[in-house]
Amino acid sequence: MTSERVHDTDASVRNTSARATSRFHAGITPRSVMVILASLLLTAMIIQISEIIESNSRALHYIASHALPLPAIMVFVAILAIAAVVFALTRHHILTRAEMFCILFAMLIAAPLMGAGFWHGFVRLTATLPRTASFEKMDALSDNLWPHGENILDGALAEGNADALTFSGKVAWQDIQYNEGQRAPLITIAHTEDGDYSTARLKVPVDKDDQPFLLLREPYLVSVLVRGEDLGPGASYFCRLYYDEEEEFAEEIFAAADPPDVNFLQREGFLRLGSYGVVVPTTVRDHIYLEFGLSGAGTVSFRDTRFMSVGGLESLLRGRHMISQSEFDALYEDEKRGARAGNTGLVVRPDNMWSWAGIKFLATGYIPLHHWTKMVVSWGSYVMLILVATLAVAVIMRRQWVDNERYPMPIGQMAMALVGNDDGDNPFSAIWRNRIMWLGFGLALFWCLMKGWRQFNGDVPNMNISVQLKPYLEGAQWGQAWTDIYFNVYAIILALAIFMELNVLISIVIGFLLFRLQYSFGYNYLAMGKSVGSDIGQTTYPFASEQVIGAYVSYGLLVLFFTRRYLGKVLRAAIRGGTLEKSEQDSAKAPAIAGQGLPELFSYRTALLLLIGSFLGVFLWSKWVDIPPAGMLLYFGFLLLVCFVATRLRAECGTPFAAYFPHKAMVAMPMIGGMSLFAPKGIVFVTVSMAILTPLFLPAVFFLIPGFQFELVEFGRRLRLPRSHIVYTCLFGVLGGIFIGGWVFLSSTYGVGGDYVENRDVFRADRQAFETYSRELIRTTQSMIEEGAQSGGLEAESKPIETETWAYIFAGSTTALVTILRQMFASFWFHPIGLILGPTSMGQWVWGSALAAWIIRSLTLRLGGAVTVRTKLLPFFTGVFLASVATHAIMGGVHVLLHFFAPGVVRYGGLF
Repeated sequence: MTSERVHDTDASVRNTSARATSRFHAGITPRSVMVILASLLLTAMIIQISEIIESNSRALHYIASHALPLPAIMVFVAILAIAAVVFALTRHHILTRAEMFCILFAMLIAAPLMGAGFWHGFVRLTATLPRTASFEKMDALSDNLWPHGENILDGALAEGNADALTFSGKVAWQDIQYNEGQRAPLITIAHTEDGDYSTARLKVPVDKDDQPFLLLREPYLVSVLVRGEDLGPGASYFCRLYYDEEEEFAEEIFAAADPPDVNFLQREGFLRLGSYGVVVPTTVRDHIYLEFGLSGAGTVSFRDTRFMSVGGLESLLRGRHMISQSEFDALYEDEKRGARAGNTGLVVRPDNMWSWAGIKFLATGYIPLHHWTKMVVSWGSYVMLILVATLAVAVIMRRQWVDNERYPMPIGQMAMALVGNDDGDNPFSAIWRNRIMWLGFGLALFWCLMKGWRQFNGDVPNMNISVQLKPYLEGAQWGQAWTDIYFNVYAIILALAIFMELNVLISIVIGFLLFRLQYSFGYNYLAMGKSVGSDIGQTTYPFASEQVIGAYVSYGLLVLFFTRRYLGKVLRAAIRGGTLEKSEQDSAKAPAIAGQGLPELFSYRTALLLLIGSFLGVFLWSKWVDIPPAGMLLYFGFLLLVCFVATRLRAECGTPFAAYFPHKAMVAMPMIGGMSLFAPKGIVFVTVSMAILTPLFLPAVFFLIPGFQFELVEFGRRLRLPRSHIVYTCLFGVLGGIFIGGWVFLSSTYGVGGDYVENRDVFRADRQAFETYSRELIRTTQSMIEEGAQSGGLEAESKPIETETWAYIFAGSTTALVTILRQMFASFWFHPIGLILGPTSMGQWVWGSALAAWIIRSLTLRLGGAVTVRTKLLPFFTGVFLASVATHAIMGGVHVLLHFFAPGVVRYGGLF
């Protein structure tokens, strides 16, 4: 097996000492900041149009879910084109190489946050949860983590609010333990006769202290915790809504006769019941009543009433109606009452858009900010804590991975090819003057456009490289091994894979095929093949998600072990406040690297303090959002381990697609917090709460950002950017992704309505995530009951190891074996990345392109040597990559035109 590594041999690499003494190049300037803000806005708009508004095409639906997010590359190439035109006309460079570098990496970092990595993720997983009326799930989700108005009845069912309460019948305050270790006086109704009927009424005024208190014509979520005991035949408890002093109730919020449900969240059996979308009409003049009651024999207690506006969420899904100020003034008085004081279904546009009110209107994008502020701050602060920690990890590991182990960062090489690595005065990269690159661009553009054209015209020759394996391997002994498996070659994946080393490419291919053979093994020897589907992300045999997690954890811990000496030196340097001494290998044996000899982004002491500070921040964050800190800290450590492995794989091997993370890591929650090791009170809560939080922080694209951070740190050093400018670039990317991306996403969606866009999946609850939540709630409840039985003197029943646990063990042990062999024997060519990524969806997407890249690169290496690879092959496939990006942009424009002028026309369904 041939293995090679092509090193950069630019003059800038050889002249390290001159670099260390030369001046730094400013990348963050007033000029570049303006371009960064404009480019971030344009990137967000492309993502919104492609992934939300026009998403019938799979090629566009995942446009930001690539190893290099395509919207960022599109905008950057457009900026380069504008700069080239200006230079051709004026002979003046409007942007320097350093400024272009900062612009590109700010967009690369921001793009995942603008789409599936942040905004799309938490809207799907938290904002839509109330709309499903899944009240039992909402008890596990802090109110800080989803958009809503203030709970206007917070503490209303308390003894101190007796003036607003009126009782009828057998109602009393009783001191009740409503959760473990928590007691309070609760409204309790106790009946002994079947004909008894009692109620407690809570008065809610429309106005309070001459200010609107209850918004009319605004949808509300109303819920309360209830526990009914010893209910007789025909008995039921209820909650009803009355308007003013009307005798008949206007709406029944709920009526039920369910017995207590003891579970891990509600230890005393309380149930949360209620209704979503309760609207109070404009005919109400003074107040409403919420009536809680019991009809028939039994006992019922009520606590923790919630009455909060969901107008911000509902209008996000339905869209907002906009009228001008003059039109609003012409409304009838009752209509004005319903539209006043923050009603989120209607937005009033100033008549004069050139006024301060008009500017403010445009700046807010008519978004009800008061509904989103707390949620964005909560999620955004957690994202910042993760990325601060990963930036610290990048600084700590940079020297080991780049200076000592010489990782090639192949995906970063593609990005830097567009910017340029040399120090010449010309800010345009040499790649743009390379004829071989333009040859690759032209040939690949023809190929990709023909593929797109065929989708609209069946008479066009089929130039797709797509071969289904099932017809060639039809034997029953294969089971589901080759179901829906295709040998596909995509230009964009092939171009990135060419930059990767031969042993990595073939390891990815073999690793994926070995994983698929597990279906055959299960079919023939475990009798588990007849009922299994072929979905890569499934949680049944062969337990793909569990295997990815086991491999990630095993590989991450072993990497930490093998670098323990280096980490020890870093720790000692951080304690004494110094730096690491340059080793003899660095100074004598290894070739110089651009940027070597320059100081780190910040000192190891600062990096260590940031890492520790991030854990402290998570502790405080968990207190704020009411998640037990022990479980949250454990989970945060798991996330950092995932970041660590993902960054190393990207730097060492390269990952030509984005979906190489354990993005269904919620299946690991029993392993992290639900086993007997963590059975003591508190930590096991992570099993429930993390089942909801995990899908947000482990989607396919969020953990691209740590890899971008590492490349930003290293390539920023090579371009000799001031350290502060590297940090500012990262901040612009993160904050721009959250706030600029959020502004575009929310303002656009409020204008159209999430229920009316093409991609409505973003605005629907992730049922699989909530199924996991329900399953883990059952597990933790059983664990709680068993713990109580053991404390009562009963012997615990021994249980066999679950099947999925064997998947963790199998994947972890095989990955560990390969990692150890590779560490012990330098000639051991198989890389653990094959076992790590084999079960991921990336393996299915890239294995065909990786095999094609391995054949092309190995033949080129044998026939022309490493010089040919560097000077001919890599520039050619840089052109192929740019052609694929251009085709996505062209087809995106075509699809947008079709969306508005020819709706219903078929869209292209694959990648280019």
